[in-house]
Amino acid sequence: MRLKEKIYNDKFLYFFTSLIIILGLFIRTKLLILNPSFWDDTCILGVNIDRAYLEFFKPLYTTNQVAPPFFMIISKFFYAIANHFIQSLAVKDFSLRFFSYICGIISLPLFALYIHRAFKNKYLTVFSLFIMSFNIYAVDYTIEFKQYSCELMFALILLNIFYTINLKDISLKRVFLYSLIIASAPWFAHFSLYIIASGFCMLFFEAIKDRKLYIKNLIILLMPAIISVVVFFIYYYLPVKHEFGNDMHDVWLDNFFTLKSFTSLFPEKIKQLLGLPLTLNNINFLIACFVSAVLLINFKNLRVSFLTLLPILMIIVSCFFQSFPFDVRFLLFLLPCFIVLFAHLITYINFNKQLSTVFILILLIYSSLFIAKDNKYYLVHYVKFRSYYEILKKENPNFDNLILCANPDISFYYVIDKKINEYDIYVYDSFNHSDFKDFITGLGGGTYWIYTLEGPLYYVDFVNDLQKYIENNKDIKIIKKYKDDELKRVFLMEIEKI
Repeated sequence: MRLKEKIYNDKFLYFFTSLIIILGLFIRTKLLILNPSFWDDTCILGVNIDRAYLEFFKPLYTTNQVAPPFFMIISKFFYAIANHFIQSLAVKDFSLRFFSYICGIISLPLFALYIHRAFKNKYLTVFSLFIMSFNIYAVDYTIEFKQYSCELMFALILLNIFYTINLKDISLKRVFLYSLIIASAPWFAHFSLYIIASGFCMLFFEAIKDRKLYIKNLIILLMPAIISVVVFFIYYYLPVKHEFGNDMHDVWLDNFFTLKSFTSLFPEKIKQLLGLPLTLNNINFLIACFVSAVLLINFKNLRVSFLTLLPILMIIVSCFFQSFPFDVRFLLFLLPCFIVLFAHLITYINFNKQLSTVFILILLIYSSLFIAKDNKYYLVHYVKFRSYYEILKKENPNFDNLILCANPDISFYYVIDKKINEYDIYVYDSFNHSDFKDFITGLGGGTYWIYTLEGPLYYVDFVNDLQKYIENNKDIKIIKKYKDDELKRVFLMEIEKI
């Protein structure tokens, strides 16, 4: 059937999926143009962008930051092009987040394609796409210089491949193409390994059930992936784990499962991921997940069941073995699986076409008005580091007697660009109240600038105590003070030490 005939025969499906994708594109493009400041993690990751392309296959400079090599390489490529023509911090931020934006945009039609192929239910397709298109984390990480949007895109590419592949009737050319995509996926998206493992488990299960399956095609599909994964683990994963493994484990210790924490951590993070009310009872939500999983297993589509439930099960097991932190940002690549887990229940409902159309239109009109009005709802990490830096640079262009209260890695991205030894800068990053008071007291007489880049975000008490201490200290006089009234943060003070 020709495309024009398909669209004519199912105007409801094509109209609403197109409209939802356009609205999803609009909100993501709007935020990209807004080009907000980088936040802590993106600043720390951005410090690495000056490395040579091949060095991205080695552990990054900065602790607690890991990103797939090809994600960094492509991001650097966009940055190099932009930086060749315009050199500014705003353009730097824009160019580094551009690849994430591309991945986020591509994810929408990929998801619509997958969900419609799997269920062939127009109401389920429209409803599921609506959730994906307006999901706060799917939107936010589309314009963040982090790999999670790329993880989502590759998860959807692989889900489409494994769902549609038919090894009984497929050309060698297409088998080679699919094997190349599957083998390259871990270098673009680390968590794609879970989808790849689930997909091959599904194919082997089908091979056992149907001995007529072309084993040759399965081997051709599998071998490049095995070689790629072995190389990935030996030459990339193990060096990164050796470099950062202990630090990363300590940072995410509270996000691993124990028998006790599972009943609270699992439902809370999934509710957060799906945008559900956190007040929903955790035990009831777990029961709902279990019942929905059982219904999906009984669903007459083995591939949907495998590709939805097996990755989730693998992640749960990994969390118990403390090899995968159960946090929303890491779970974003599983968003399609969790949407399918619950949205497939729609197949048990008989819809009235007219009422369904009106209901969906109301949802879309409300969503359109909301996203047109509110810029910050989808910015999970809203900071103004770039604006603060511009004020600092204007007031103190040579960074004279600058006291930098921040993680140095964050500072390197916006403030001093790795040239800390060339300036008269004091770095203080322990955020200990009494130690900092001793640090200030020990300074010689003169004028100083106190710049709190990271502190106010996570150490509000530290900044407030610091301000009170300076105001009440007879040996210190505040000359200037800059406060962000919107975020209620003091970020820059000029003081005179007598």
